[in-house]
Amino acid sequence: MKRLTDTGPGIAPDALAQIWAPFYTTKAEGTGIGLSIVRSLVEEQPGTAITVESRLGVGTTFRLTMPAIGVAPARPSAS
Repeated sequence: MKRLTDTGPGIAPDALAQIWAPFYTTKAEGTGIGLSIVRSLVEEQPGTAITVESRLGVGTTFRLTMPAIGVAPARPSAS
């Protein structure tokens, strides 16, 4: 797992719900597609995930989880 944390102002809860949406941005400049592209690329890889946690006034943490090299992702067992 890789973690990227900042100590910035955090992301408001209403914005946090939208950050993965294509073209969503809170900035005057930019296209708002960066996080959307990242999430799409992560979701294409078996066993990987990206999550975000944010607290206003404290900061934001993105976590990227991926399987170890040479280890197959866990598959659901047949019941």
